[in-house]
Amino acid sequence: MKRSLLWHIGYVHRLAQESGLFLNDRELLNCEHCGLQEDVDITGRLITYKSGEAVFDSGMRFEKGEGGTYVCPICGEPAREG
Repeated sequence: MKRSLLWHIGYVHRLAQESGLFLNDRELLNCEHCGLQEDVDITGRLITYKSGEAVFDSGMRFEKGEGGTYVCPICGEPAREG
């Protein structure tokens, strides 16, 4: 059975997302309250680290909350884009 090009694009998109790649489908996030921020490393993987500290991935990720806004995994405050 033939699958549409859109199905294949969606499949590759999901695989990339599951492997931790940043797909540039939104702005990078940061938390003004505790200083956690996102960045993309040289391999294209999304990382988070605390502002003012060494840039090593903390492994934490901003989570999508109610209404489509993102929430900081450390303090629970709303994240800001940019």
